[in-house]
Amino acid sequence: WSVQYERGSGLVQIRSLKWPGMAFFHIPETNRYGSLYCGVGEENKDLPFML
Repeated sequence: WSVQYERGSGLVQIRSLKWPGMAFFHIPETNRYGSLYCGVGEENKDLPFML
């Protein structure tokens, strides 16, 4: 997983490295959250070589 935090808005984004295109977002202490998948359904099998 890849986690990113935006200071201004407080938005937290989590993205899957294993399943490219899978993302989740949340703004802490609010009820705003969601997920999105814009991939082709193929697992990233090169992940061990990317780390």
